[in-house]
Order: sequence, then structure tokens, then C-alpha cells
Amino acid sequence: MTSVAALEAEMIHKINELIAKIEKKSNDLIAACNKAISKVPGFIGDKIRDGAELFISRMKQVWEDLTYIFGNMGSPNALSRCSDEWSAAVGGPMSGLAGFTDPAVIRADDSWTGAGFRAYKDILPQQGNALKALKTVIVDGISTAMSEVSKAIMIFWGAIVVGLGAFVGCLIGAIASTATILGAPAGPVIAAGGALVLIGAVFAGGYNLKGTCLDQNSKLIQKLNDNGALSSTGTWPTSTANFTDGTTRDGTPSGWNVSPDAPSA
Repeated sequence: MTSVAALEAEMIHKINELIAKIEKKSNDLIAACNKAISKVPGFIGDKIRDGAELFISRMKQVWEDLTYIFGNMGSPNALSRCSDEWSAAVGGPMSGLAGFTDPAVIRADDSWTGAGFRAYKDILPQQGNALKALKTVIVDGISTAMSEVSKAIMIFWGAIVVGLGAFVGCLIGAIASTATILGAPAGPVIAAGGALVLIGAVFAGGYNLKGTCLDQNSKLIQKLNDNGALSSTGTWPTSTANFTDGTTRDGTPSGWNVSPDAPSA
């Protein structure tokens, strides 16, 4: 399975490659317009010139918009890596802590008896459930949000690649049209229209990405404000019992023990 880092590197390479092609084909189109103008009557040349100026104006907008977008592209790999590290560094230890609250595995009863121990044993399952809830709601929620935004950024990049590729095809067609006498006036106009389509497609993808980010942010805020999973009171489960009410043994054959009413030193 291809890693997110490899996919990101491949996508960046494709985008840079397509940008270079668009620059070249744009220059080729203007060169074709100038050549056509020198070979046709003046009134046709004026139409070609008007179309070329329109194309140049639209391309200025394309480069401005793409410069802004490329300066705020995000990184699917960085988010994916953070998601994995968060799960490993926080989720893993929290799951381990939840395991220590299982009354069947604790060793406190090896040397602790009495009402205090019973109160401690009774509260452990509740604290274990609270830890599991924190893992599921908070830790997994944050990890999922980062993962979903990472995927959304990659989809956005894919939309950019498709849009740039389609525009390269549009430019190739416009150059071919401009090379003919009858099609010359239409060539730069076709390219100018393609530039508008590219801008619209890229920003549509950007709005979809923004929607995903807002949705995940809303879910995170909801999860972070939801304390109901901790306990019925929305707080960390605690016991009102006196944990000092009990007897502690040393666990050896000597039978040495400290009782609750033993005098202090």
C-alpha cells in the first residue's frame, strides 16, 4: 500500500509538472496569436488581438489565485503522521491504564483488606469505564479528525491535478485553432474560457475542503465539551468512602500487619 508521504510527493510532482506545461502552452498560444495576426486582414487581426488580451487578463487571475492556493496547501502526510503519533503516544497508554482498573488483575487485595479496600475496588470499574470513554471520545475523536482532514486535502489536491490537466488540454486545442485562419479568432477566447473553468474548479474543491475542516472542527468541539461519558455527573468518578479504613499486611509468613487503630510513631 502506497504511503501518504509517497502519495503527497507524487501529487506535488504532478502539480509542478502541469504548471510548467501551462506556462509553456500559454506562451505558445500568444506566439500563435501574434503569428496569425501578421497573416490575416486587419479586422480579423483585431479580433485575435482582443481574444489574446482577454486570455492574458484571465491568466493573470489564474496565477494570482493559484499562488494563494499553493501557499496554503496543507500537508496530508503531516496530518496523517500526527494522527498516528497521537494514537500511539496518547491512545496506547490510556488503553493500558484502563486495563489496570480491572478488579480481576489488581494486586491491591494481596495486602489490603477492609472497608477502604472494598470502596477502592468498587470505584475501579467506573474509573476504567471513564478511561475507555476518554480513549473513544477524545483521543480517537482527535485522531479521526486529523485523518479525515488529511484525506480531504489529498482529494483537494487531486481536484487541482484534474483541473490543471484539463486546462492543458484546452490550451492545446486553442493553439491548434489559432493556427487556422478561420479558427484563429476563437482560439484565445476558448483558452480564456478554459481559464475561468479552471479557477472555478479549484475554488469548488477548496470550498469542499473547507466544509470538511469545519465539520471535523464542529465534531471535535462537541466531543471536547461532552463530559457525560465520564460519569453520570460529568466528572471523574470518585468515592466518598474512607480508604484508610482497612488493614495492611506485609504478605509474608510473619503475618506482620498494620491495623487502622495502630498508634502513630
